[in-house]
Amino acid sequence: MEAASLDGHVGGFTIEESARRLGHYRWASIRLFEVLGRWVASVPEPNVKVFLAAASRHHGWHADLLRERLPEVRELHPDRQTAPADPRLVELFDELESLRGSDITPERLTGVYGVVIPHLIEVQSWHLDRCTDVADASVIRTLGFVLRDEVGDVEAGRRLLEQLDSGMDSAARTAAFRSTIEELLSAAGGISGPGTLVDTREISGRSSSAPDDVDVPG
Repeated sequence: MEAASLDGHVGGFTIEESARRLGHYRWASIRLFEVLGRWVASVPEPNVKVFLAAASRHHGWHADLLRERLPEVRELHPDRQTAPADPRLVELFDELESLRGSDITPERLTGVYGVVIPHLIEVQSWHLDRCTDVADASVIRTLGFVLRDEVGDVEAGRRLLEQLDSGMDSAARTAAFRSTIEELLSAAGGISGPGTLVDTREISGRSSSAPDDVDVPG
């Protein structure tokens, strides 16, 4: 549980704002855990299957870590705060989960590692930039662990995508699906809701060697 200051703030956020944002991140982590885990059985590529199983476990662990960081004060409750910021995010993850077929791995990897997790990295990095060392030490450490995994998984997911042998038809379907996911994310206003879409930044060069060494945008 994060310590609150006398004016009701946790670091650079009010307690309510901190709970809301962390709850949105946790909800997204749970859905990623579920979606990627369900994909494992149906992807035909053995290397992608192994990768998705490990990535799913990462998101399950992230959900546990974020649960511990949710404030438990006044009327707030961690489970109540674990919710999507906008109903269109439910639709977005339903779109991801509904993908069926033996040749849709490019769409799956593009939706998650080309759109959703890069956006999640930016939102959480923005949050991390606004934390204070005194009030938010545990949040800083937790987001460091989460970001390290997410950055590494995006890099691995993109490498796998580059290795897939996809023809023109597959490339067209993948581009169309990417547009669908981007449009839903934009319409929702981002993982943390309206006003939380941030500029895309280059993430490929960030360190993932240790939780405390995560290189996030300044």
